[in-house]
Formats: sequence, structure tokens, C-alpha cells
Amino acid sequence: MEKKLQYLDVARGIAILLVVLGHALIKDFASSNVFINYLRFYVYTIHMPIFFVISGMLFERNIDRYCKNSKYEYVKNKFCRFMIPYFSFSILNYLIVFFFSNFNYFSSILNKEGFVISSFSKSLFSIITYINHIDNHLWFLYVMFIILLLNRLFFFNFKCKEKKVIIIIISIIIYCISLFISPFAPEIVYKIMYYNIIFVFGRLSYMYCFLFKNTRINFFNFIICLIFSIFLLFIKDSREVWFYPLVNLIVELSASLWVIYYLGNLFLNNKVLNYFGNGKKSMIIYLLHMPFILPFIIFLLIRLNVNVFIIVPISFVTSIVVCLFFYNFILCKSKAVRKYLFGFVN
Repeated sequence: MEKKLQYLDVARGIAILLVVLGHALIKDFASSNVFINYLRFYVYTIHMPIFFVISGMLFERNIDRYCKNSKYEYVKNKFCRFMIPYFSFSILNYLIVFFFSNFNYFSSILNKEGFVISSFSKSLFSIITYINHIDNHLWFLYVMFIILLLNRLFFFNFKCKEKKVIIIIISIIIYCISLFISPFAPEIVYKIMYYNIIFVFGRLSYMYCFLFKNTRINFFNFIICLIFSIFLLFIKDSREVWFYPLVNLIVELSASLWVIYYLGNLFLNNKVLNYFGNGKKSMIIYLLHMPFILPFIIFLLIRLNVNVFIIVPISFVTSIVVCLFFYNFILCKSKAVRKYLFGFVN
């Protein structure tokens, strides 16, 4: 990535670390500790929106290149990037669960964690529709693929002022509809409708990045993020109030901008964050750390009666190291694995 956009790699590195941290802060820890409860809630609020804002920015940056390529090539490329690993890892995880469910000891643990396979047809249906999918963390791949297609096929021309306004209005309407249908709509449908507006906001922020890079505006954005974040923490258990979605969206967007434009530039030369923010590295960590590696490490540490404030950092760091070691020394040796499991086309 060119130097002037390297801050996006840094921001993506921060985001993938927040994803792993969020998964390390399991519900059992949050229910027994107030600090972890609030930390978990806030991490889960902001980590995925950062990815969608960054993806929107990169989409807008590459839009001229997309114009030169056919829609077929675009769809094919994005399918390889997102849906191949979605299907591959979904099938792999189901096979792993099916294998270990034949052993009584592991079967009881899998059932307790919600990893239950009833039949082949229901498993296939779960993967295709994301209804009752046992691997919850893979939703991002599915949602991002559909949103990228929607924006390429229907919400493409952002440079025309009239069309830009129409796209924004339609995205807001879709977002509002998602709030009403969320209790009964399929989860994947709701998330596509919800996160599309964050993606579109990312496209807008790229077009007006000179504003967000301004020191005063950046500080003003931080104040907004801080105020609404505190307010959100106070009302986090009152999601039925009408203004909760608005406060939540403001926090998601302002926090994403602050991470991208402030922290991304602040740690611009940080080798660790640049390493994790690399597209392949972040994808490797995202795909491998759940649903087995990180939970297994946490399970072992709990069995050893380790304090929760030690479990979280140890499981966080260890899972990342294990994922990268497993890929760099085993999985990456096969070109077929890189292509058909991870979707790395190059």
C-alpha cells in the first residue's frame, strides 16, 4: 500500500487485534466482572465497524480500477477473497465438530458450547443461509461480499452529486428498515442492511479525508466519540429505547474515524500493527483463531485455575502466535490450501 494510505494498514491491525481481544473476553468473564463486562461491550461495539469503514474507503479508492474491469471479474475476485474461505472454513469446522462429537468427553463440551450437528442437510442449509451456523464469527465474510456486490452493481457512481445523495438516502432507509426487521429477519439479512450504511460512510470519509485529517476536526470527533461512548455504556442494557440505535451508530462511526485517522497515523511506523494490518495476516488471524484455537487455550487456562486478568492477555497473545505459526510453517506450504481454503488468489 502506498505510503499515504499506510495508516489504513495500521488501523486494520488495531481492528484485528480488537477482534481477538473481544473473543478472549468471553461471556463468563463479563458476567462475573464489571470492568470486563464494559470492556467487552465496547470492543464488540467498535471492532467490526472499523473494518467496514476501511473497506468502504478502499472501495472508493479503487473505483476507477473497478470501472476498467468487467463486473464478472469483480464478482469472481471478491467471491474468491471472501466466499471461498467462508465455505471452506464452514465445512472444515463442521467436519471437526462431527469428528469430535463421536467421543463422549468432547461431545459434552461441544454441546455445552452450542456446537450441535443434527444432519448433513441441516448443516448445509446452515452454511448457505447462515441460519443456526455453528461458527458465528464467519458472518463478516458473507456480509462483506454481499455489500461489495451491492455497491459495485447498484451503488457505484459516487462522484455524481445527485447519485451520491440518492445512494446515501437509500442506505439510510435500508438501515432504518433493518432496525425494524431485526427481531424476526435472518441474521445475515439484517447485518447486510445494517453494515451497508457504515460501508457507505467509509466511502464518504475517503472522499473527504482531508477534513478528517484536520487536527481540530479530529479532536472534535474524539470528543463526540468520548461523550457518546460514555452515554452508550450507561444505556447498554436499555436497547429498547428509541434513541439507542442512533447513539450506537454515532459511537461506531466516530470511533472508527478516530482509530483510522488518529491512531492509524499516530502508529504509522509501528511494525507490529503494520504486520497485523497486512491483508493476508489479518485474514489468517481472523479465520484461524475461532472457533477452536482461542477457546481451547481459554479452556485450558480455566482448568488450571488461572486468574481471569491473566487468562485474557495470555489467551489473546498465544492464539495469535499459534495462528501465525500454524499458517507460516504448515498451511502456506500448499498452494491449493492458500487458494481454496484462504482465498488468496495471488
